[in-house]
Amino acid sequence: MSDLPAALEIRLREPLTQTVEWNLRATELLQTRDLDALQNCQLEQSGSEIRFEEIFELQETGEQAECISFRGDLSQLHGLGRGWSAGLLRLEGTVGDSLGEEMSGGRIEVTGEVGHCLGRGMSGGQIAVSGNADNHVGGPAPGSLKGMMGGEIFIAGSAGDLVGERMRRGTIVVLGEVGRQVGREMLAGTILLKSAPADLPGVGMKRGTILLLDQDFPETFPGPHFDYAVRYEPVFIRVLLKHLQQAFGWNEAAEISTIWDRYCGDMLEGGRGEILIAHSA
Repeated sequence: MSDLPAALEIRLREPLTQTVEWNLRATELLQTRDLDALQNCQLEQSGSEIRFEEIFELQETGEQAECISFRGDLSQLHGLGRGWSAGLLRLEGTVGDSLGEEMSGGRIEVTGEVGHCLGRGMSGGQIAVSGNADNHVGGPAPGSLKGMMGGEIFIAGSAGDLVGERMRRGTIVVLGEVGRQVGREMLAGTILLKSAPADLPGVGMKRGTILLLDQDFPETFPGPHFDYAVRYEPVFIRVLLKHLQQAFGWNEAAEISTIWDRYCGDMLEGGRGEILIAHSA
């Protein structure tokens, strides 16, 4: 007999017409599989309280797996996965804002689009999104001056503005287009972009690394606050790319150049951050 619990599948009883706010208590009950208490857990719907069972129906499948799945249009559900710490949360459909806020472990997989503030304040775990994400990926949680403190976010689609704003640790990967102000005021961590950002990245960054695979930059790149340093072969990038290939199935990582041009900045903040650009032979 397997020690794993039965996989759990959750669906909406009917489409959401008002926003619903997920909370830490619901996450705790879901992860501990206290299903009776979860059914009576109070969520917030447009300023009023509503029980979980009034919105969702759940069933345990015959499969033995530490996996919890949500299916349907969850674009009006905000904060799902808040405080997630272990196990796999699989979401099939569009998801609302603040997915994975302050998560510390486990993995969240999304087949679809996600709203604003993906993974804000997270300190561990992995988030993989097959579609697009909106603004403020990996940014600060409410009441905090620091963005994500650890963990990994992998977005196969595009992302909006302020990716990695004030991030402290962790890794963000975006394979599609990105908006403005990438890595603004970064404190540390790594951001990898397949496409060139919409404007100058790394403004105000103190430390950290921004990796750019596309050389189609704005004419003003790298800007007045970044200085060219060297062309070299950083070992840590080879390690990172191999990890991304294994963890997220990004096979294209194996074909990326091992030679990079390094720019140091923001010089107004001490010049300890860096932008690395893949060199095409």
